[in-house]
Amino acid sequence: AAQEDAKKKRQWAKDKVLAGKGFTEDQRRENEKREEENRRRMQAERLHAGKVTAKDLISFETMEAADAMRGYAEVNRSLVSIGFLKSEIDSIKMVLAVILHTGNIDFCHVDGRDHCDVINVNALFTVADMLGLNPIELGEALKTHVTVTRGETIVRHLDV
Repeated sequence: AAQEDAKKKRQWAKDKVLAGKGFTEDQRRENEKREEENRRRMQAERLHAGKVTAKDLISFETMEAADAMRGYAEVNRSLVSIGFLKSEIDSIKMVLAVILHTGNIDFCHVDGRDHCDVINVNALFTVADMLGLNPIELGEALKTHVTVTRGETIVRHLDV
């Protein structure tokens, strides 16, 4: 019961934040759907990285998890067999993880404004953490285009 209450309070706070940003009910539902998909992707990544908890194993389909583990092991063996060092393989995995997580960042048009905003800030924070960046600065970098010409800086806000 306490966990249920805590979950409801978190959802209420999240809805309040999203409503304050001008999101509609449909946009909030879409955001929840994306966050659930992202949570499942992150579970799969933990499985592939060998950081699996009992909770993760319960939530995966047994056949899918087994296939994923075999495929992951095969890729690792292939990389080693063609001569990649462990540090190089780790770098490849990190770059791929950053690319995949960046793809999880969703944007939407904010009513009454001529630019977009990040819908799922959790994905933004994940990418910023992986890159060692300030999440606010990363968000601004993803939402703007900056051009410097003859010493003049032009900042253009991007739209969806």
